[in-house]
Amino acid sequence: MRSADLCFALMALVACVWAQAPAQAPAPQTPPAHHGMHHDMAAMHEEHMQQMKDQVAKMRATLEQMKANLTKVKDPAVKQQSQLDIDLWEGMVKHMEGMVSMMSQHEGMGMMGGTHHDVDEKATPPASDSGDKQ
Repeated sequence: MRSADLCFALMALVACVWAQAPAQAPAPQTPPAHHGMHHDMAAMHEEHMQQMKDQVAKMRATLEQMKANLTKVKDPAVKQQSQLDIDLWEGMVKHMEGMVSMMSQHEGMGMMGGTHHDVDEKATPPASDSGDKQ
């Protein structure tokens, strides 16, 4: 009789624990793989854009320090070399700022400017020169 009582108590305990467990919600449907891929690519693009903006800002700050330090240089040869360095870096920073600006303007268009999936159905084939064939 004792083992029957123990078995019954164990079954009741398991039933109570099972009833206390929270109901699990059905697993959400996973979107098609290509939608997740686009989301991941967009997130990567955003992260890359932010990294580029941060890098260009650091480059601009360093360039401004170089310009400020140029006034302290007394040796004419060193001053000339420093000015040449500043001029080169100024061109590089302006180029990078232009790239960031261009990429920021085209963010909504996707990686290939929005044209890699688009097909221009109205495009006409080039005219053939049937009279020039030999």
